[in-house]
Amino acid sequence: MKHQQILDKLAARGLVRVMDEELARWVKHRMSPRAGRTPRSSRT
Repeated sequence: MKHQQILDKLAARGLVRVMDEELARWVKHRMSPRAGRTPRSSRT
């Protein structure tokens, strides 16, 4: 494996981890109840 391939693999792993953490924060934010509002899934 070449040096650049190793760096690319490490960078990809870090990028996936950051995206996963960001997605988890977004989902938590979207699912948290807001004062005076109901979650979107329960609206009719």
